Amino acid sequence: MPDENPDHLRLSEHEDMQAIIGKPPGWMLRWGTTALAAGVLLMLAISWFVRYPDVVEAQAVLTTQHPPIRVVAGQSARISQLLVQNGSLVNQGGLLAVFDNPAHLPDIQALSDFLKNLDSQPPSALTSVLLPEPLQLGSLQAGYARFSQKFKDLQFFLRQDVNFQKMSNLRSQIAATVSLNHSLSRQEALLDEEVALARENFRQDSLLFESGALNRLEKEQSQTAWLRLRRELQSLRTGAVQNELRIRQMEAQILDLRQLQSNGHNDRVLDLRSELQQLRGEIETWKNTWLLVAPIAGEVALTNAWSEQQFVEKGAEVLTIVPRQEAGPVIARALLPGAGAGKVSAGLPVNIRLEGYPYRESGVLTGKVSRIGPVPVGGGYEIEIALPGSLLTSYGQTIPFRQEMKGTARIVTKKRSLLERLFERVWGWGAG
Repeated sequence: MPDENPDHLRLSEHEDMQAIIGKPPGWMLRWGTTALAAGVLLMLAISWFVRYPDVVEAQAVLTTQHPPIRVVAGQSARISQLLVQNGSLVNQGGLLAVFDNPAHLPDIQALSDFLKNLDSQPPSALTSVLLPEPLQLGSLQAGYARFSQKFKDLQFFLRQDVNFQKMSNLRSQIAATVSLNHSLSRQEALLDEEVALARENFRQDSLLFESGALNRLEKEQSQTAWLRLRRELQSLRTGAVQNELRIRQMEAQILDLRQLQSNGHNDRVLDLRSELQQLRGEIETWKNTWLLVAPIAGEVALTNAWSEQQFVEKGAEVLTIVPRQEAGPVIARALLPGAGAGKVSAGLPVNIRLEGYPYRESGVLTGKVSRIGPVPVGGGYEIEIALPGSLLTSYGQTIPFRQEMKGTARIVTKKRSLLERLFERVWGWGAG
């Protein structure tokens, strides 16, 4: 086969192609390019002027400034006493229910009252205090046994301490002397009046004697009575001063005896106080575990417990307390996902689609972001949404409020154009 020139072959192929498609008219090229450029510019203009916001969704719950409080079980157990029913009004701290446990509730209450009264007793008065026994305390029995032992050790020490007995006697004497001085003070006031009257009587008798209307003997008798009462008053005041001196001396003796008292007293008191605090902590733990107490005043609504002997799992909701005080304005609380938190700020509008009220039929509730939590909670930020008090939807329908109604909060963020979003994606790809 003879050799063929490659350039000749390419030229031949080009000529064949031109023969197939023909030559396009010049006007088509010019107007086609213009139309394409105009189309691109139109699309860019539309992309710039068409703006719409981003929407950040979060699950929301409708509540009030003072929401109901859920009371949960602190232990898996049967309810031995259910002390309330639906609609019952309770005060804060009121007992709601008791779970079945080995302890006897009246004994726990008696021990709590005893420990409370113990705070007002000085150590010197503990020798005559009797411990409440016997008590059925269940898991608290060991802690009470330790406290009881420390208490009895201190009592024995105080009863055997001679210095302590001396101080007790001195305190009794001081109390008696103070009482005596109070009595002397009242006597002094009366005697002072008698002295004043006797002095006035003597002055009048002196005037009568000078005028000759009274003899010397009667005048001297009046003077003697006045002087006698003055001596009694002076003696009374001297006795009061002596009593004050005795009180000061006895107080000084008490201070000396305190210095002589052994350090064992302080050690025992500290040991007792340590056991006392530990026992109080155990009692509080027991109450939180086996008792249900009203955290606020309000009306009871039973949720998962309706009768005694019903078994309840630990952490399960037993009842709810609706506060009696003014509930305050209706608000929505939502957990904002961390991914969209940077787009949300206070004041942004929010549309809430309520569960049970399809938004295509009932509309949406409108509100504004009023507060954003400063720290993340459960993988997001808690936000608070202010709502109109009447719960009027965008379709003019008024929604009756019920606590903890659920819905989806759609937070409307800043509007952006299609062109901005396109460039954002392009820049994002370039940065990636």
